[in-house]
Amino acid sequence: MNAHIEHDLLASGEAEVRRSFLSGAGRLLDDHVGSVAHLVSAWNIDKARDLAWVSVDAIWAIRRLELLVDRYTAALAGTVGMVSRYLLTPVAGAR
Repeated sequence: MNAHIEHDLLASGEAEVRRSFLSGAGRLLDDHVGSVAHLVSAWNIDKARDLAWVSVDAIWAIRRLELLVDRYTAALAGTVGMVSRYLLTPVAGAR
């Protein structure tokens, strides 16, 4: 199955389950900010810290392999930039 389709299915299922726990007022609020709330709740400071430490360990391990460390740090910077843009992109349906 296409990864994009899998992501959409998972996000749709998560939204339905999350909404099932909301009251009427909560569902009204979710209609306006639900997509943004989902993005924010998906971010986890513990996971971000763990990934940062793994990245530092990897850079340290390959520090003498100049071509590899340059490619790795460029790829890491691109990934961080992509995620940052994703978090800051307006979401369809959000007002």
